Amino acid sequence: DWSSDVCSSDLHLANIGDLTATLSLNYEEFVEGLKLSEHEMEHLGEVATEIGTGLGLAFGLERAIEGLHAHIEAMEQMVHTASKLDIEINAFRALQHEAALAGVAAESLDTALGKMERNIGEAAAGSKELKDTFGQLGIPIAELIGKKPDQQFLMIADAISHIEDANKRADLAQKVFGRGAIEIMNMLRGGRAAYEQAQADIERLGGKFSELDLEKLHAWHRLGTEAGLAWSV
Repeated sequence: DWSSDVCSSDLHLANIGDLTATLSLNYEEFVEGLKLSEHEMEHLGEVATEIGTGLGLAFGLERAIEGLHAHIEAMEQMVHTASKLDIEINAFRALQHEAALAGVAAESLDTALGKMERNIGEAAAGSKELKDTFGQLGIPIAELIGKKPDQQFLMIADAISHIEDANKRADLAQKVFGRGAIEIMNMLRGGRAAYEQAQADIERLGGKFSELDLEKLHAWHRLGTEAGLAWSV
């Protein structure tokens, strides 16, 4: 299959010529199968050019490999974070896209989701204060238990977005998401509608991950790691 072709035993780390050929031959197939943002496509195009023009030039090839691997590393990290948070990858990508549109850093979103999960767990375990917090949002804790974190986030964000009093909105957001609530407030104000718009954007641009896309991503991540080893030898 595609993965075994990319990561086969034919890839000898000491043979830079083989490595170059492997990268060049599979680059277009990878990009075609894995939908990227316009900025990522532009930068990867530059990397591809460097690969093509840098044959035989060690510095140019090394830089091209590093640039390509940096993009793949970022996408691989996104997949790992989604898995850690127990969020389906396309739902997580929509959240990240919404965050980017709202000017929210990906790290702030990840931290807020983690804090939210802990507080939901404490409320379910009997914390009266947190039960009251969710109650003020009009969300019984029983309705949150058993749902995926992205679904929980949307329920909470939607409830917060309908609070007209800015002070009350900020207070409840902080009780749910911790001190980082202020950093994701623009997302919370958008409620469910902002997420659904981000999701529609990804659908329209063909940016959803398929199982094959994930297989290619993992294979390219391994290939990039092996390329780094080749240059370090």
